[in-house]
Amino acid sequence: MQSSVEQYKQKIEADLGETNFLRVAQSMFNYLVDMQNKEQDHIPYSRFKKIVVKESSDEEIDQKVFGAAQYFCGERTHLLNMKFEFIDENDNCWPIEVEQALHALESKYFIHPETGFEIEDASQSIFMFFSTSSELRNIHER
Repeated sequence: MQSSVEQYKQKIEADLGETNFLRVAQSMFNYLVDMQNKEQDHIPYSRFKKIVVKESSDEEIDQKVFGAAQYFCGERTHLLNMKFEFIDENDNCWPIEVEQALHALESKYFIHPETGFEIEDASQSIFMFFSTSSELRNIHER
């Protein structure tokens, strides 16, 4: 069964009402629902930060956007799919697995997929982005 926007709004408020990122999640949800093309394969993490910064000057914005993004990738709502990409010095992009990205970000060790050379400070070259899920595409107004 498809869920309505109102049902999702109520679920978000019930789930996140006691958290410090409820307002951020609400802003992100409104953005996702209002998108013209709900079948987007590449929504940069930075886009969510830009949306939220318009409404808040909070110093903890990164934590709040990340918390809301995790929530939207989770089982409760599953509106987004989290993905990562490696972008080299020539702006070439390679998708990488979540586990590989997390390991590279933690260890700062990453091997260029094409050249085989070690990338110094992998955290400067690995970026999180999102794609929309089928659940988001099925949300409709009632």
